[in-house]
Amino acid sequence: GIFLQDGNPLVMYCRVFDVGKGVQFDPSVERTYWFDRVSYVDASTEACNSTNVAYWYDFNSSSKKSITYVDFESLKLKLQRLGIEPSSNKKLSPGPEWLSRSHMICPQELRQWEWEKSNRLAADNSTADSMRSEFRKKILTAVLEDKNKQLAGTAEELLKRSMAGNSSVFKDRKRTVFDDVIVSVELGSNLMESGDGNGQDKKAIVGSTLLQGLKENCVVYEAGIDYNDEYGIEMATKFGCSVHAFDCSLLDATRLEDYLERQGHIKNLAFHPWCLASEITPASYKLEMYQLGDVQQDYFHTLDNITERLGHKDVDVMKFDIEGYEWDLLENIMRGKRLPMQIAFELHSRFSNPKFVPKQLVAGKGRAAVARLFYSLFLLGYRVVSKELNNGDRGCAEFVMYRFPELQSYV
Repeated sequence: GIFLQDGNPLVMYCRVFDVGKGVQFDPSVERTYWFDRVSYVDASTEACNSTNVAYWYDFNSSSKKSITYVDFESLKLKLQRLGIEPSSNKKLSPGPEWLSRSHMICPQELRQWEWEKSNRLAADNSTADSMRSEFRKKILTAVLEDKNKQLAGTAEELLKRSMAGNSSVFKDRKRTVFDDVIVSVELGSNLMESGDGNGQDKKAIVGSTLLQGLKENCVVYEAGIDYNDEYGIEMATKFGCSVHAFDCSLLDATRLEDYLERQGHIKNLAFHPWCLASEITPASYKLEMYQLGDVQQDYFHTLDNITERLGHKDVDVMKFDIEGYEWDLLENIMRGKRLPMQIAFELHSRFSNPKFVPKQLVAGKGRAAVARLFYSLFLLGYRVVSKELNNGDRGCAEFVMYRFPELQSYV
């Protein structure tokens, strides 16, 4: 259904749509036509009134359009009158199978897929590899300084003690469940760009100059968008990274359309209606506050599954703020084959505000559980480079961790 020609979106995808049962494909009535200047067309039959409607997204006007028609021949004639001529004798190449069926989501997924494809062909991978190698030498030198070695030793000892203990966290009301998690590597401004200190979208970023130099070779994943993507927009525009935003809970069509329009001009940023998760079913996600009861099974994917389907060998930055679901996601990341180089996330505990964080997701997530999580990450070579307590909720905190594969042999 989705095709490209000479780097330009070109598609006419016709199917029968039964509003009572969802999308139903009928090979006996499906037809395919090709039109210039059209990025996505979904010709469907509305069962409630038997009206044929063709939808398409026109990149020239950045808008969704539609017309009614009687049969496919009349549809062709109507589109031709609009200046959309059928293509003839053109060799077309298929797009990826994972493209969304949604007329709102598909065009921007397709646009970024083609952007990545063209940049991969033109990219100088040897230069990118050389830049990464030089940066790793610099940051590893900083990590192995005596001061940071001592910090790492203290951090490990605190985590071990916390895992073994069972003391009440709030005997001292100034204490939090995150007290035993400390910054274990201090990096200078030449290696890390600091966050704004309030735990919002302005997160600390390790290797900002490297990411800017890598441009299209830099890959950023983020989960938990909530119709607002300041972080992704900055990573795409300021650093030039290929940014993929994931959230399967954006079910409000009007808000989703507004969200997509705000970033519609950014070719290297795409939203996908998927949730990052471990091997669980949507039944685990049926929570009213996030309206996840209606999410389809095929919208849930592990990190390994997503990197494979998107064709990414490495993930440079992974950022997520998913209100308690991060515990499951972090376990999934640690079990996976492809570990992101740096992760930026908000961690919620059993003391988090229940108005925003479902209790069942953070039950038992106290001081010892926090320590066990960070110790597991420590063993994989991850080090805390930034920690920010949430000023409005003492039960959650923001962390940025950077991975040093060389340090796995040190523990």
